[in-house]
Amino acid sequence: MISWIVAHIAVAAAAGIVACVVAAYTSGALRTGQPWRQRIRDFLTGLFWQLVAWPIACSVLAGILIICWQCLRWLKFAFWPEMTINVVMYEMIERPIFSETGWLGIDRFSQWLLDSVPLTLWLIVIFPLIWIGVTMWVWSRFPQIGNATTQRER
Repeated sequence: MISWIVAHIAVAAAAGIVACVVAAYTSGALRTGQPWRQRIRDFLTGLFWQLVAWPIACSVLAGILIICWQCLRWLKFAFWPEMTINVVMYEMIERPIFSETGWLGIDRFSQWLLDSVPLTLWLIVIFPLIWIGVTMWVWSRFPQIGNATTQRER
């Protein structure tokens, strides 16, 4: 299990490097006819959109791969392996990640989220929605990110 996590960290690092290269290429930051401030702004805009798309794509892909692995385990052993965040984190750090807050309703809800909601639902639906929400918040706080893209396309 640990080697699987290390492999995913290496893939994520490689994807980050690829995202920077793709952002530099697609943003026009490599062109020399523009002022350097415009090239840096274009590069950061391209990098922003790469940082939006890649995590969502990798999360959905990881969720699909986990479903495929679970299907293979079920076909081979007629047993559907339970994959929740608590199970995965317990495998990684060998202790549950939940700590009590003292508020019984919050404790029950967070325990339910960690113990009952499948990891694939987190990866395919919940994490991408959270990431899209964070992206929309950043875009509302820094509208020049979206404006640089639309101005360049005109």
